Formats: sequence, structure tokens, C-alpha cells
Amino acid sequence: MTKKELTQERLREILDYDPETGIFSRKSEVSEKLTQDRLKEVLQFDPHTGVFVWISKTGRKVSVGTEAGQTKLVGHGTYRYINIDGERYLAQRLAWLWCTGKWPRLVRFRDENSLNCAFDNLEDAGALITSSKTEAGYLYIRIDGSDHIAARLAWLYVYGKWPGLLRYRNGDKTNLRIANLRDSSVESLQPSDQERSDRRKAYYREQRDRVRDLEFQKKFGITLGQYREMLATQNGVCAICGNEESIKRNGKTRWLAVDHCHNSNKVRGLLCGACNPMIGYAKDRIEILEKAIGYLKEHQLDEPVAMYAMSEMNGPAASEGIH
Repeated sequence: MTKKELTQERLREILDYDPETGIFSRKSEVSEKLTQDRLKEVLQFDPHTGVFVWISKTGRKVSVGTEAGQTKLVGHGTYRYINIDGERYLAQRLAWLWCTGKWPRLVRFRDENSLNCAFDNLEDAGALITSSKTEAGYLYIRIDGSDHIAARLAWLYVYGKWPGLLRYRNGDKTNLRIANLRDSSVESLQPSDQERSDRRKAYYREQRDRVRDLEFQKKFGITLGQYREMLATQNGVCAICGNEESIKRNGKTRWLAVDHCHNSNKVRGLLCGACNPMIGYAKDRIEILEKAIGYLKEHQLDEPVAMYAMSEMNGPAASEGIH
């Protein structure tokens, strides 16, 4: 089956793809035509050396008693392929079938030597696909004997058709999330102002906690988790006035401010937007705040009397302007 013949239906038969994460995985069961019985009819395999030898003539070019297969450079490694009954198979997959009686999902080489097919050197890595990577940075996945660019497979999987000229929005060729892919043959390469705005907002939503965590660590030496613990300890209210934050920014209520000593940088608590500047203007000097308390106590009874006297002097009209 060539690349052009690969369809969405066939792709979905053998692979799963998560558009949100960009991860490909193999189906739990892999269906291949070749059986272990047929394999052992035509080939002898030495599990210790990983070498296949022809024991039955299956074609004009097959010589009984000779090593089977040919090597080919694919992606970042060289692999051995063996043709049986008109189909081409990877030698490591045949080795697994020969020894276990079933097809593997994804064979890995323990010593990272792609030509060492000794059975002890092989392991079935399970469903997760780790694609081969070329020097150009593209990821490839082998399906039915052909290598396909993984990003193009992602597009086919989701939209049911091959893309024209595929681009990576963030330039990362290993990011196979469908949101990171675009077919530039049918749309402009430059995103619209709305698209850019939506991406910025999406990025901020995704990274908001991480950014806050870094800011808290840099400014106050605490993590976001520690901030939330302090907030829970204070029952979500200001440590001084006992009220929730009332100041809003862009229509949203601000977070309580982190109050810290400017001399020692020690974090003291969380304060609202009224209490935090209050002690800031007092420069953390207790004597100033105590004088302010004394001042308020001294004048809290005189103020209504003074206001009444002024209203009497200026008349009813003037008193209406006093709040």
C-alpha cells in the first residue's frame, strides 16, 4: 500500500490519534496477514544472533540457506526488511512473531542497534508510538511498509484527506496537535488579528498559574501553592479588615495582595487593596499607626458636632452638600 492509497479508514484501523495532545498510539490488536506457521515454513530464525535464513524458496531471488532480507536507511536508523509472499516486513517484527506467535505493537531495540534482532535485544514498547526523526526535524511513522510524515497522518486522521502544504503554527515539527497544524495551500499563512488575539488568550489561560507561580517566587519567595494555603488559612479575606477584596480590574476582582516586610522580605499575610497601601504609606511604622488610632479616637465624637454647627451657620442649603 503506497502513501496515496492510505485512507482515513485504514489509518484509523491501526492507529489512534488524540488531536488535543498530538499523540499517536497503536490499536491494542495489530492485524497482519502473515502467521507464525507460515513464517516458520519459509524461514529459520536464531534468537541468539537475530539472523533469519531461508529454508524454503518463495521467489526467484530467494536462495535456500542464505541470510534473508536487505538493509535500508529509514529516518534516523538502518533496518532489515524481508519480503514474504509479496509483502515486506521489518525483521525485528518477524523475530517477535517467530518467538511469541503474535505480532508486536511497537518493537524497540534495547541496545539501540536497529540491526540487532536477537530476541533478548527486543521489547514491545506497547501502544505508544515514538516516530523516527530525520535531520530536517520531521517525525515519520511507518504504515504498511511506507513511511509517512506524522503531521500529515494527523491531518488525514482528523479531516479524511491529505493536506496540500502543511505548516506548523509554532514552528515545532514535533508538535503534532491538530491546533498546531494548518494547510497553507488553502488558507493564508498569516493569521488574522482575531486568531492572534485568541491564541494569546488561550496561551494566557494555559500558562496563567505557571506565570503567577514564577512571579510569586521572584517577588516574595513563595509558590502559588503556598499563596493558596495562606488564603485558605485567612478564609479568603484580608488579614487586617477581615473583608474580601472589593477592587476590580478589567471587570474581575483582584487577588489579595501579598504583604511582606521591606527590610527582611518576610511574607506576613494577604491584604486587600485598601489595607495594603495603608500600612505602606505608614512605612510599616507602628508608632504612626498608633498615632492615627489615637487621632481617630480623639475626633470621632467631635466630628458630628462640628458638622452640625457648620450646617447651622451656612443654612439648610449648605448642609445638603455635606456627605
